[in-house]
Amino acid sequence: MSPNDRSGTEAGGDDEDEDGDFQDDRHLQALKRKRWQPPGAQAAPEPPSSEPLRSAAAGPRAHATTMDDLPLEVYPLIIAHLPVHAAARLALVSTVWNAALARGLVSADFHTSLQSEYAACTGSKRSMAHAVADDALRLLGAVTCRLDGPATTIELVRRMAPVMVARDSKELFNRMNGFEGFAEALNKCRRASEWSAEKVFECIDILGLMKIFTHTASTDSISTLDTDGISTLSLEEARLVRSDVQSFAGAFGSVDDEAVLKLCLDKMPVRSDRSKMIMSWFACFFDDYDFTEDDAARIGLFVASAALPIADVVDLIDHLRGQENGAEARDWIGTRGCLCTVATLRAWARAASFPTQWPTQARTSMFVALSRWSATNAADVAFKGRVAKLAMSWAMELLAPHVLVLEETGVTDGPVLDATRLLQIVDRRE
Repeated sequence: MSPNDRSGTEAGGDDEDEDGDFQDDRHLQALKRKRWQPPGAQAAPEPPSSEPLRSAAAGPRAHATTMDDLPLEVYPLIIAHLPVHAAARLALVSTVWNAALARGLVSADFHTSLQSEYAACTGSKRSMAHAVADDALRLLGAVTCRLDGPATTIELVRRMAPVMVARDSKELFNRMNGFEGFAEALNKCRRASEWSAEKVFECIDILGLMKIFTHTASTDSISTLDTDGISTLSLEEARLVRSDVQSFAGAFGSVDDEAVLKLCLDKMPVRSDRSKMIMSWFACFFDDYDFTEDDAARIGLFVASAALPIADVVDLIDHLRGQENGAEARDWIGTRGCLCTVATLRAWARAASFPTQWPTQARTSMFVALSRWSATNAADVAFKGRVAKLAMSWAMELLAPHVLVLEETGVTDGPVLDATRLLQIVDRRE
């Protein structure tokens, strides 16, 4: 081959060199891209696209290889065909799917489907109803775990509440496993330490756990609240509400449930209902339960910390004394003489600095009540003895700062007169 021919080949004039290899650049690039495949094998898939999530309206995408690659319009269609337990897992896939399922939790259609699945668990399948309820709470917890704090979680509850009522799914979320499970799901949000008694009570208010106490006399309710301040609520009804509120508040580890109780009391317009709520929270007299002085002291300390007015304190002692008398008559407790009632009164007085730091009118109200209780239980020697001892200690507290003045001038002021009334109670103990 002549030099001219070789130079022509190097210049790219020929299609083949001396070894028969193709020199065309297009052919070489095609050979580099092509990989040998066995007969009948399919081509390897392309790598996943890094294109961000977009709507189908933006045009078709070349590849959709992950859940996040699907158009937004497809999400509700997928969620509508998912069982609840699968939806809970999907909520943990990504923030996009979590947001889609959060929208489902406030959707009427989703709650209708959920309630249908729950209602189908009848007869032999009734045991499966608990599984559906568990899955619903798992879904709620999976959604809240990506929420950025209590404020966002409260907003979710605010939007869920009317839908749960309208689609009759409240029992599924709350009643089947109690309000504790619902609260535990809410407490999975980020920055859970920011939950406070006020925020927990806001959820309680949204869910209507206190509505039995806030109905007016003109509305249809389990029990109406008379405008004259006389409640028709039974102690058993108060216990049911207490159970819901206490289990809900107790699920938030960073929140003092007694602080939540104080907020609940502010929501109750009737004094008698407030007394029953406090009693059911701390003191339940029933068979084979030993209600001790320590339990009674907790009530007194709480009432003092809540700064309840003297009329509320008197009403609470009235209810407590009535319950303890009944428990003694049925031999439910081994003590006699309303031991716990007097212990509650003594603990409250010590913590609230009664009677020395209270005005004359408040002291008079309590002393009149003390005299009435002593007269009502005239046959109960043990009770009268405890009341007399309490009255004597209060009298000494009132007299202590005035003894010297009384000895020097003989002038009797308000505290001395109050002490005299107390000593009269002591004189009637026999």
